[in-house]
Amino acid sequence: MRVLLWSTTWWPNIGGVEVLGANLVQALADRGQEVTVVARRDADDVASRSRLAGAEVVRLPFRQAMEANDPA
Repeated sequence: MRVLLWSTTWWPNIGGVEVLGANLVQALADRGQEVTVVARRDADDVASRSRLAGAEVVRLPFRQAMEANDPA
């Protein structure tokens, strides 16, 4: 099974959602699920793709797209 988790914040931000999400992702991966996390990318020093807690993490510039009024 493939699982997509969409979260506005993710590691390296730390808070309740990030900790709960990482635990959920790890539990799903431990059970053999293929997990992808889509999160906001606000800083250039954060990779657009990485792996964390057994999941592929894809970061997209949502805020910049909204500010530029350019969904592409």
